[in-house]
Amino acid sequence: GLVKGTNYAIVGDPGVGKSTVMLDILSDLHNNGKKVLFISGEMNSIDMHGYVKRYPKFGDLPILFMGDYIEKDPMIILKSILSEGWDVVLIDSMAEVTGSIADFHPGMSGKRAETEVLNLLEKHNKAENIGKVNTAFLVIQQVTKMGEFAGSNRFKHMMTGMAHMKWTKEGERTFFFSKNRRGGDMSVRMFSLQNRNRVGWLGTLALGQE
Repeated sequence: GLVKGTNYAIVGDPGVGKSTVMLDILSDLHNNGKKVLFISGEMNSIDMHGYVKRYPKFGDLPILFMGDYIEKDPMIILKSILSEGWDVVLIDSMAEVTGSIADFHPGMSGKRAETEVLNLLEKHNKAENIGKVNTAFLVIQQVTKMGEFAGSNRFKHMMTGMAHMKWTKEGERTFFFSKNRRGGDMSVRMFSLQNRNRVGWLGTLALGQE
């Protein structure tokens, strides 16, 4: 369901299920024969174990835990693993990954670290890897205090779509796009995390009615 070489940013309210929903999508792609990768700047293998107990299919995913390489240059690690060529890569989150890069390189700003990562994404969007694959990226991103996407103008420009996950006043979970250059359904989709091993997609609402 993802166009090759595209990039999607995902933001959402705390605890709404950003990582779970994206891992669910990634797992389904993996089960359909796509070469996928989960890059986690936040979780470790123990955290992932908790997810796998509830969603066993997550345990089949190839995962790079950035925390396993704290004594190595994060950019070298990223360049090495992405060089294989992947159909879809999930990054959770952009802030954690760029933060680890800036921390490893004294004097490097967060903005410069973001630029380095965006250059890498663009390279693999264009299939400049061993597998000659136009990689699509799903990037979980932070928001500002005003609820806007954090990141540079270049980050926003590179994103094919911007997806939001929010709680309603009634405590229900919703998913919608504020931008999607590839078109598609722009309505608000409601979802549940009550099902075992699969996100439950429920009804839809017109954008603005949530």
